[in-house]
Amino acid sequence: MAHVTSLRLPDDLFEQLAPLVRRRGTTLNAFVTDIIRRTVQEEQDREMYEAGTILGEDADSKVDFAFSAQSDVVLKG
Repeated sequence: MAHVTSLRLPDDLFEQLAPLVRRRGTTLNAFVTDIIRRTVQEEQDREMYEAGTILGEDADSKVDFAFSAQSDVVLKG
């Protein structure tokens, strides 16, 4: 299910954005959705990296069992 959200853009930003969207052959909705999706993924990636860093700093952590699963995730993207 899709949720409808209104977005208020300043005129100057919209004027810069409209030609960019047209050049890419997409819609404003698809463009904004893609940016949001990438931002969410980047945040999730950052959180996973930080969690791994914290875990890796713990000398008592036993993480060998997770290497295989982590490799699958990294290699399969």
